Amino acid sequence: MNDSAGSPDGQLLALRQAARQLIFRTGIDCTPIALSGTYFLLAYRDKLFALTARHVVGDATPEQLLLLTSDKSLVPARVLEQINPSDEISGALDLVVYDLDIRHFNRKHRRNSRAYNLLVTEPSWLPTRHESSYFLFGYPLTHAKVDYGARTTQTHSQQWFLEGRYKGPSEISNCHMLNLCDTQTIGDLNGLSGSPVFASFHAIGMGTQPIFAGIVLRGTVMSGLVHFLDAGAVRAVLEQILLRPRKPLPKRWSGVKTRDRRSPSQHG
Repeated sequence: MNDSAGSPDGQLLALRQAARQLIFRTGIDCTPIALSGTYFLLAYRDKLFALTARHVVGDATPEQLLLLTSDKSLVPARVLEQINPSDEISGALDLVVYDLDIRHFNRKHRRNSRAYNLLVTEPSWLPTRHESSYFLFGYPLTHAKVDYGARTTQTHSQQWFLEGRYKGPSEISNCHMLNLCDTQTIGDLNGLSGSPVFASFHAIGMGTQPIFAGIVLRGTVMSGLVHFLDAGAVRAVLEQILLRPRKPLPKRWSGVKTRDRRSPSQHG
């Protein structure tokens, strides 16, 4: 998804498919699932991760989450590990990272899955932050609902695409602020936490290539601002995860047959 093949509209569509509505099981018979915010699928160094703001997840366990990798699959990815990162300045970050395993997916599910491929060599958005334009996309809860039927349960959600301008550093450690354009049409930003932010810098004679800038943590329509965690901090968290010993699969997954063991890096 980071390559230059395809039309700009096709690239943007593929990019937007990596942000998804967070669905979780409630354990309540009459209301078995609920919706909460946005998560972002990201492939990095041959591994697949789902990222969102920690407050979006709350106390939900990984087993409760339905982390789907495309609109064409109802099979959720397995969570190998939930990581709650922190830094030396502010302590706990409002970020949660899920190390995903999709080895139980068949070939069709893998082919349909979408993730943003964060390249090791991807440039930083910071040097051109004041000259770039910005956009984010996610799922506001005011435009999402669940229909609980007698036999089936259906979710309805609408992804919103918002543009913005760089405001400056945030008072939150490792974060920045965007001034969003036309927030009145959306009504409420609740649910956009966990949405990816991209910077787009255009130079004469050069194509425009979106660069991952970070993950939305919070914002309000009244202020017109969103605070987002810098992509550099996200990359540092992922590097720390990769340095840790790989945890074995849970015992409940042992013995499960898989038909295709290609790396998650194939998705994007």
